[in-house]
Amino acid sequence: MKIKKHLNFTSLRTKMSEILYNIPDWRQKNKTTISIHDAIMSGFACMYFQDLSILQFQKRMQEEQHRNNLNTLFSVQNIPKETQMREINDGIDSEYFRPIFKDFYMRLQRNKTLEQYQIFPNLYYFPIDGTQFFSSKDIHCVQCLVKEHQNGSKNYSHHVLQGGIMHPDCSEVIPFMPEQIANTDGPTKQDCEMNAAKRYIAKLH
Repeated sequence: MKIKKHLNFTSLRTKMSEILYNIPDWRQKNKTTISIHDAIMSGFACMYFQDLSILQFQKRMQEEQHRNNLNTLFSVQNIPKETQMREINDGIDSEYFRPIFKDFYMRLQRNKTLEQYQIFPNLYYFPIDGTQFFSSKDIHCVQCLVKEHQNGSKNYSHHVLQGGIMHPDCSEVIPFMPEQIANTDGPTKQDCEMNAAKRYIAKLH
């Protein structure tokens, strides 16, 4: 089946780059060598190429052939080192990524791709699940979820709710923008998860 032009890799990547270039840079201009676009896109390329680690990816990208692929496929001008990629990406508010999900979803609507995902007429299967993506006994921030153990120690973590459109006859899952579960959502873990879920569902409309 021929892929529509607005859904091919080049078109999607170009729009993603456009959105990334509009993310405001909080760093001092005279002290930056890696752009926000290159840092985020390099992280995306790391997942696209299915490298097991950022360090492995960074080493492989030093080879000329892969360097050319990173520039040609992902429009990355300067390859960040592992620490640079982490520091830059960690400092970016995740809300800046929401337009990427919205744009991709609108493209699927335009192509009527979503129609094949209907379980019943105008009804979709949209499961939501929570997952942890950070955990530490020492490093923490004001939004960390805190778990106190019986021995008095504490564990700090970050969790998100992730949902997507699925269909038993379709191998691809259409993900939506994750929603962070923060300690500001309530006094208990259950409250935090429930309020985050309500906020997540509200943003789908």
